[in-house]
Amino acid sequence: MRCMRLTLSIALLIFLTLPTNTNAQIVSRLSLTSPDTTILALTHRIEALEATVAQLQQKLAFIKSVSPLVFDAGGDMTIRGGQISVEAAAAFSLRAGTNASIRSGNQLLVDAAGPLDLKGNNIRHNGGSVPVVCAASVPFVACSGTVGVPPPGQ
Repeated sequence: MRCMRLTLSIALLIFLTLPTNTNAQIVSRLSLTSPDTTILALTHRIEALEATVAQLQQKLAFIKSVSPLVFDAGGDMTIRGGQISVEAAAAFSLRAGTNASIRSGNQLLVDAAGPLDLKGNNIRHNGGSVPVVCAASVPFVACSGTVGVPPPGQ
């Protein structure tokens, strides 16, 4: 009986010492990097992130300090988004050197709490040429041909 136990123990010992994938995994897990190396690597990553945060905070402080804020693309510039809101506390101005276009795929609302003033040397409605309305004046002055709508049937 004793001899059989000894034989089984030796066989088990030999079996466990044979190179296998399972044994290799156990050995590789035991030979992981030391905690000191891991802590040092994480410390370097934290320091790099802190430096990036500091740079972003400086850029944000600069943007907040600039008055007025000007975006100068030097060329074409496009702003896209699902919904874009522009809010101005006092005034809003949109200027273009030669042409300006405001387009809507559906409804476009221009809403003014006070008077709405449209200025131009020729104001047309839907590209027309027939006068729409003329500014009321006292005494009444006939409409000029600079305000127009498309002729009937167009």
